[in-house]
Amino acid sequence: SSSRGPHRRELAAAYFNLALSHHALGYKHYHCALAMQQAAIAAQCPPSAEAAVAAAASRHHFGSSLALYSRCNALASLCGYSGTALVRVVKAALGNSAEIHSRVFGDWETGEELMEEMEAVHDISVSLSGEEEETIVSLNS
Repeated sequence: SSSRGPHRRELAAAYFNLALSHHALGYKHYHCALAMQQAAIAAQCPPSAEAAVAAAASRHHFGSSLALYSRCNALASLCGYSGTALVRVVKAALGNSAEIHSRVFGDWETGEELMEEMEAVHDISVSLSGEEEETIVSLNS
């Protein structure tokens, strides 16, 4: 089913771009929660309800981001990671997932596994013609 290939690549790119949006929103709420938490410590008062909401929003966005990066990777692996643009998207998705697991959730083991997976992607990539590459749109993270 060669017609499904480009469709899958476009879908993988869409999932990646959505994941990237959640990733950015996750950090926005994360920094906001951190700032409010530090302000509460400095003022020697308990953290505000707003800080708790920001922390919950941060976790939600990071969770959504990871689910979407994972879906992007699953679709891309069905295409055999064909096309250099798709390889870039997959490597970024895995790298970004690794970063969230390690830096945000403190799960260094999963982060390392994802980094290893990211490094292996290059080895199984197949470069196609420039025409094929244009079926996917990637954003730089």
